[in-house]
Amino acid sequence: MKKSAKSKERRKFIRLPVEIRVKYKALKEIIDTSGLKPAKVKNLSSGGILFHSGKKLSKDDTLQLKLDFARGKSKYDLAAIGRVVRCSALKNGQYTIGVRFMEIYSDDLNLLKGYIEKKVIKSDK
Repeated sequence: MKKSAKSKERRKFIRLPVEIRVKYKALKEIIDTSGLKPAKVKNLSSGGILFHSGKKLSKDDTLQLKLDFARGKSKYDLAAIGRVVRCSALKNGQYTIGVRFMEIYSDDLNLLKGYIEKKVIKSDK
């Protein structure tokens, strides 16, 4: 059975296509910022991110994330803890990693929501 073009969107959050940097690492026990691996975010929402990585991750892996944002002329690091919800291989040897935010500071979440709103409004013009 074919899915119709009007199939219902199941996502809770608006997805925004972006090209921003993220650093991540799988958490085992101790949280620190050393050893974060760089990757490129392909889209983000206030609920999570999708990024490409050369490393395969497992579903339910817990990640420490640090996203590099520009806020006006200054840079801002957004920190979050997320859980891998999917990992699929790409033809170029990379992996698409979907991560749901589990923990994020309220200030960082507000910054993220403001960033997304601003980008959505700009794209509507």
